[in-house]
Amino acid sequence: MRIIRNDKQKDNLAKVFWDMGKVLFAVMVISPFAKASKVSLRAILIGLLVGVFSLSLGYLLDGMEVQ
Repeated sequence: MRIIRNDKQKDNLAKVFWDMGKVLFAVMVISPFAKASKVSLRAILIGLLVGVFSLSLGYLLDGMEVQ
């Protein structure tokens, strides 16, 4: 059973992962610098890893052909 059945579904799923990656990056990496509190290196690294993973998944889905 295929989950992605047509190009429209693939494009929408790729957009979701792109947007999720941008939001995760902004929330976990940029927002701690905007607050006056202590910046957690662990939270920044986790945000970077999850954001890059999500962006990579969106990039891969965007380049994938639906058979």
